[in-house]
Amino acid sequence: MYRVENPVPRVALFHLVPPVPTEEARRAAAALQAVIKSIAPRKTVICTDVRAASAWPSETIDIFIQMMRGDNPLLERSGILYTEGGSMGLQILRIIREAGLQERRFGTHDREDLVRWFGEVLDPGELGHVRRFLGLRDDEVLSSLSSVQERMTGLKKRRDPRS
Repeated sequence: MYRVENPVPRVALFHLVPPVPTEEARRAAAALQAVIKSIAPRKTVICTDVRAASAWPSETIDIFIQMMRGDNPLLERSGILYTEGGSMGLQILRIIREAGLQERRFGTHDREDLVRWFGEVLDPGELGHVRRFLGLRDDEVLSSLSSVQERMTGLKKRRDPRS
C-alpha cells in the first residue's frame, strides 16, 4: 500500500506500507512521479516514510532507483525515514547512493534529523506539513522551527564579512 500527498505546492509526502510487490512499487513510483511533474518547473521536496517496511525484493529497489534517477533534475531535496536496525537501512542507503544526487538525498531513522534536513530549505508552513506527516506534534513544530531559524541566522552571520 502507498499514499502520495501534495499538501502545498512544492512538497510531496510519500508513505509506503508493506508488502510492496513489484506492480505496487511501479504504481507507487508512477503516482509520485505524477506529483513531481505537476510541481515542475519548480523543484520538489520529497519526504518519504518507509518505517513500516522491511527488506524489499531487488526488483522493488530497482524500480525506486530508476524513478529517483529520472527525478533528479526536478528535485530540490529528498529525505527517507526508515526503522533503525535491520536490512532496510542498508537498502535505503544503497538506493540513495545508486540513485545519485547524494548532496540532496538523506536517509535516517531519526525524525528530528529529517526535519532539520528539510528545515534548511522549507518555510515554516511547509515544514509543518512534513512534521505532521512524520507524526510530530504541532508544539514540537514550533520548537524545531526556532532551532532551525537560530541555525540559519548563525549561518547568515558567518557568511556576512561585515559581522
